[in-house]
Amino acid sequence: MASNTNPRHQLKRVNSTTVEKLEHVLASRPAALIPRIVNFILRMLLWLIPRRIREYLSHLLSILQAKILFQRLGLGQKFRLFSYKTIEREILTIDGVSLKTTHLHPSTDDGRKHPCIILRTPYYRYFDYAIGVHLVHKGYHVLLQDVRGRFESGGEFTLAEYEKADSRCTLKWIGEQEWSDKTAGVVGLSMGGYTSWTAYASSLETFEEHGVHVKCVVPIISSCDILKAGTYADLSRKVDDPIMNLSLMTRYTRLTHILGSPKTVFGSTIGWFVFRMASVFHEMRQKEWRKKQMHLPLKSIDLIVAQDVPSPRMDILTDPDDSFFKERDHSWSVKLLGQGFIPGGQSGVRPHGCFISGWYDIFSRSTIRDFQLAAANAAGQADGRLTLVMGDWQHFDDFITVSLRESVRAFDKALRGQQPDKPMLPVRVLCVGAKGYFRTQRPLWEHALSVINPSTSKYSISNESHHAWRQFSSWPPKESRTEWLSMTAGNMMLSTFAESKEENFTDHSLRFELESHHYDSFVWDPFNPTPTLGGRMFGLFEAGIKEQRKLTLRDDVVVYTTPPLKRTVEIAGDVYFEVFASSSAVSMDIFAKLCIVLPEKSALGKEITYNLCEGIKRHTLNVESGEHWPKRIRVHVGPICAQFGIGSRIRILLSGGSFPQYSRNLGYGDPTPTSTRMTTAKHRVLWSGSKLELPVTSAYSLEEALSCDNQEEADEIWAQSGKSFK
Repeated sequence: MASNTNPRHQLKRVNSTTVEKLEHVLASRPAALIPRIVNFILRMLLWLIPRRIREYLSHLLSILQAKILFQRLGLGQKFRLFSYKTIEREILTIDGVSLKTTHLHPSTDDGRKHPCIILRTPYYRYFDYAIGVHLVHKGYHVLLQDVRGRFESGGEFTLAEYEKADSRCTLKWIGEQEWSDKTAGVVGLSMGGYTSWTAYASSLETFEEHGVHVKCVVPIISSCDILKAGTYADLSRKVDDPIMNLSLMTRYTRLTHILGSPKTVFGSTIGWFVFRMASVFHEMRQKEWRKKQMHLPLKSIDLIVAQDVPSPRMDILTDPDDSFFKERDHSWSVKLLGQGFIPGGQSGVRPHGCFISGWYDIFSRSTIRDFQLAAANAAGQADGRLTLVMGDWQHFDDFITVSLRESVRAFDKALRGQQPDKPMLPVRVLCVGAKGYFRTQRPLWEHALSVINPSTSKYSISNESHHAWRQFSSWPPKESRTEWLSMTAGNMMLSTFAESKEENFTDHSLRFELESHHYDSFVWDPFNPTPTLGGRMFGLFEAGIKEQRKLTLRDDVVVYTTPPLKRTVEIAGDVYFEVFASSSAVSMDIFAKLCIVLPEKSALGKEITYNLCEGIKRHTLNVESGEHWPKRIRVHVGPICAQFGIGSRIRILLSGGSFPQYSRNLGYGDPTPTSTRMTTAKHRVLWSGSKLELPVTSAYSLEEALSCDNQEEADEIWAQSGKSFK
């Protein structure tokens, strides 16, 4: 294990045997004993069950999952167990490795050739069985495949190493089948979405070999450059001292390490896979896991979270321009998709792309970036081939209903030329807060009700009884207009910028603001960093919309809030926060979170604040050149579509970081991967020049929504404000 120079963060190493693990739990964490005992008992029970019975039970669980999905889609009566064939196949790679593949084959043989849908995943192919069943009911052949080295496939698993070559062999196998019409579509979730891009890239490079034209790509909560998108907070990746997506890096490393033993007797059942993954996320909620995430330097944190097993992903911290990572960036294939490139000089339907994610997903920004990249290369001739769908989901959320409907719509249009019954604009986004609905952590009983009664499903774009979906021709929407809210005394955003203008602030005027104490200050302590509360986290429980009151009460958080709104304001696009700031340290981060304060109170009479989007930006002084504070820092708070109802208030939270969502700023400006020394810092946020930029799409402007003729009118608005949320 890598040594840690900080004695505060020394970790006690535990031997790998089960007995010693249980002894360690008894001695150090009695509260965590029960789930460990349950884990141990289940392992023993699974060991006693014969392999064939385990596979049979796993298949039954998958069928039950498919039945539930059909209920959610309102198609419960159309689920037919024997309307398709399930054939287990083994597809050989170039080097002779066997890829375990489940082939879902329509049982009716009409003599015609059919397209094929490919789902390649490192997370056990039967996890996507329900999706495959729905697609095979639509008349498609479906291949569910474990990638190399995972679960029942042979070989060794290396992150994003063999995906393109193995996709090539899968496409070649499809091209050799009698039922194939030489067209295919690819779809996948998370890392499976990245394998979709590798399959599309492989189809472009090796088309003459297999002759299969991939006409539709549906990446869900994913990215075409997933290694860098999952590592850096800044998608531009051009900064010298990047901020790391710490939570995603450490948790994914731990998760793949725990689930990375596909040859074990437990690795071939979906029930065991789900339970093991849940136990890992339970472990990540313990105090010991927080200590591991505090480890320095960051370049060796993989050895801490994965028990001395190095991850090649961590090499990106020290050498982001290495050829290993450049070869795994498939932005070039996204550009060709946008251009409508058809390999082999063929004519016909140009390739389609359906980009699906959620505002609170870890890959939300990269999904939008991929869509914008494809749309920019379409040169205004996308013809409805490119669509973007953004819900209010996080990475482990219940987005399957909308995602599957959008996927089928894209496949039918690209592979069969079928036009949707109801024409829609290319961009479909969910407006958070519309009609007063906020998707907080749903209890299990609500999930159960939605399964028992599919009419309660709220996640259809055509169903606006609970949600409100908005449709635009592009993203950001052309209909949006930029409006500003400025910072002022009393932590209230009272004034607005009437028009776009570039203020000229000189060093003299900024020093005057500091000397006049026209600023707010807070202390950033990397030893006790500001905690993450909701947002774009990688986790089952911590991500998504959360109540933010705990953050507003902290001393290291600055809060700016507007008065209650007189009119409903809706925003759609990119939110920015621009600030003039100074620090006692050489380097500082500004973390900004846009929130909404509801007009109603909680049961305890406390105000309710929900997060909408967040962003972070780092600035490190160039001491050698004589650079000094204060500096203008522009934070991309994030893309969002949200509604602020009458009586609600707009709120922005500022802090020096968000841990463990992002890596800490240690204050000295040392390189992030290797830095170990840290210091507390006092940050100052000047009122002058600091402003919040909002992309307003509603008829009323911010100035109209904030203006009140008198205090009595404002009080009346506040008293009546709850009606807009009912």
